[in-house]
Amino acid sequence: MPATTQRARANQEDLLLDYLKGLRRHTQERSAIRLALSDLERRHREAAFVRSAAQEIRPLVNRYEGQLFRLANSDIIVVVKGASRADLDIYTTRERMLFRKDNYLKAAEAVDQDLLVTQYDLERDYERFRADMEALVAQIRADAEEQARQDAEAAAAATAAAPSPWQNAEPVRAPSDADTATDTGEIPDTPGDRTDADAPAGADGSGAEARTEAAGGADDDTAAAEPTVKVVRDRARSQTPLDPLSFNRLANALRRLDGSVFATTRPIIMMARGTEPRRVLTYHTFSLERVEARLMPEFRLDADAAYARKLHQTLNRQVIGRGGVNLPTDDGTPLLLDFELDAALDPDAMASFETKLAQRSRGKVILGFRAEDVLHATDRYLEARRQVRARGLRTAVTGIDLLTFGAVSWTLLPAEFYTIPFRDTVVKALDEAAIKHLAETIRGLGPARVMLFGCNRASAIDTGRQLGFRLFEGAIASATLSGGGAG
Repeated sequence: MPATTQRARANQEDLLLDYLKGLRRHTQERSAIRLALSDLERRHREAAFVRSAAQEIRPLVNRYEGQLFRLANSDIIVVVKGASRADLDIYTTRERMLFRKDNYLKAAEAVDQDLLVTQYDLERDYERFRADMEALVAQIRADAEEQARQDAEAAAAATAAAPSPWQNAEPVRAPSDADTATDTGEIPDTPGDRTDADAPAGADGSGAEARTEAAGGADDDTAAAEPTVKVVRDRARSQTPLDPLSFNRLANALRRLDGSVFATTRPIIMMARGTEPRRVLTYHTFSLERVEARLMPEFRLDADAAYARKLHQTLNRQVIGRGGVNLPTDDGTPLLLDFELDAALDPDAMASFETKLAQRSRGKVILGFRAEDVLHATDRYLEARRQVRARGLRTAVTGIDLLTFGAVSWTLLPAEFYTIPFRDTVVKALDEAAIKHLAETIRGLGPARVMLFGCNRASAIDTGRQLGFRLFEGAIASATLSGGGAG
């Protein structure tokens, strides 16, 4: 590292202490984060990993009038103004994902301790933050003094033990052809040199290495130029399914995070012939693609259906429980929510959920239960439906495979609504008799009760209309509200 960069790094502790003095009068809306890389394994305290960690949290600093300090012990201190808890949680979770293979971090998580991240609400925790930072800087300086003393002793011992340069001296000789053949003037690699393969993968985990290259600036404003880690991200979605360890870490992270950042609402469109398309319901759900993009882009979260289902269950519980995700604003249209059978049968969970309904009309809230759960435990579904309807709510059976929809007698498993995902390969396999049977089933239940989901191509709308659908969800269906898409 250049001498100027070493001085800039050494000054980070002084800059932090100076910043703390002025911060005392400006704690309102400010939060602080300590990333304790010094507590991780030695390999994760190397410069490339520290730069990667700083790059991951840099967007938070830039967005919220922040300051970032990279200390000599590899710790990173961040102070921001006006960031929501959800924003802070997203970025700290990305840091945990970056270091998820660290054995010290995994051991701490096993006993429910957070070794890496400490957060401070500076309106409340300023004095604790100041004391922690002063103690941290004092320890860094003490460690530096002890290291300097040890280095001086080692240098003195080496000098005392070194032989005279004139002892055992060899005669000077002219260079041979072999000497000149290997003397290229290049500096050979040393154990401290780093190659692309040695650099850590970025927190986006796209499978691309974090490549070390010379840059015109450093990670913080006071540092001189030095090599920085550039994370090369693959724009295409990964096709790698979650492994068990990564799934467990992600599920634990989602339990801590505010799921609002992953929530999405989608319109369900009535498209009857001879009438203008109009939104008649709103579907509230969670997007695993959003989770993937923000937390684990190196994996495809829906590649394994069982893991995808469990992740959805984890997020759905935030709608059910106190706090967590609130329902979208009531705009007068019925609201369809993904729900869990266990929660519907739990009086405490339902009482907690009802506090979120506020003044919303109960008759316009529809709890959607997955078809696989309904068909696997029909008795539990029928009891859950009875209890839900007793509270003035309605039910839907969601995610029904098209062939399953045609094979089941839904009069025995009643619901107000049914949703079916569009699968082009399934539709193409249907013969004329199967199409006629499906159309009769939809007509028997009522076209205003059966919805075709995932209509992202015009062909899906055309096929749905042929089968008798009138309710559609998807990008093409939504586009019809603004005059585009299928007519």
